[in-house]
Amino acid sequence: MTDAELFETFSDLRILAGNILGFHVLAADETASEIGRIMAQSQVYSGAYDLAHAVCRIADALQARIDEG
Repeated sequence: MTDAELFETFSDLRILAGNILGFHVLAADETASEIGRIMAQSQVYSGAYDLAHAVCRIADALQARIDEG
């Protein structure tokens, strides 16, 4: 992974985390419709999966750099 790809992935992390936090608020909003809360919960789950995947890609790239010396 190049430096540019690494920084792009960090940027993706920030966006994903912001989305998860926003949807988490909507999922917990008792004034939102039931379907809205369900959709928000789905987005939180999906975003958490994408976030974990991006973190693993970064960790793998950093480990590869360490291994290369």
